[in-house]
Amino acid sequence: MASSSDTDQRIKATRLLGKNMGKLEDKEAAWRDLHMLTGDLDSGVREWAARALEKAFSQVTNRDAAWKDLVVLAGDQDTDVQWSASFALEAAFQYVLDKNAAWKDLTNVDKCKGQRHARGYRLCSGCSIPVCYR
Repeated sequence: MASSSDTDQRIKATRLLGKNMGKLEDKEAAWRDLHMLTGDLDSGVREWAARALEKAFSQVTNRDAAWKDLVVLAGDQDTDVQWSASFALEAAFQYVLDKNAAWKDLTNVDKCKGQRHARGYRLCSGCSIPVCYR
């Protein structure tokens, strides 16, 4: 399904992967499929891949690569992809080991075209966890 030429089937695959990652026997294969879908040519598939990572981040076999995928998606041309990735980054932050590097990624997410935004993130007072304040 993840390799289908039908966009709707690829979106369905992202939804199923996000919902069922923890239940799947071959998490590595599931992660490879989800990773592949984050780079899909269709922005709808990329948006749903970001949403799937929001749900499944704690279960993916390569969290560093998943984090990098989300950072890339947060800088996507499509605003729906950006928003989905931003929410996923917020949810995933707790599972990242190097919080300082992750925070740097968050604050540098949108430096393209000379604009710098932190995508609506700020540090929660008293801790190092980003909080979305959109």
